[in-house]
Amino acid sequence: MSAMLVVPASPHAAVSPQQKCDAWKLNASAKLAQCRLSILSKLTRKPDDSKLTAKLTKCDEKFTAA
Repeated sequence: MSAMLVVPASPHAAVSPQQKCDAWKLNASAKLAQCRLSILSKLTRKPDDSKLTAKLTKCDEKFTAA
């Protein structure tokens, strides 16, 4: 399941610093979700609860540090 945000932009409109920041945050959020869903997908096929917490924590730390 994925969603795309489409915002029409005028060719003459400059991107504000706030818009750049918002775009960066949305992109980082999407990458975190992708990371977590990928882990859950792999562990659904081969369940291993001992690895689940460690892998999700690693994913969270990767995006918290950024």
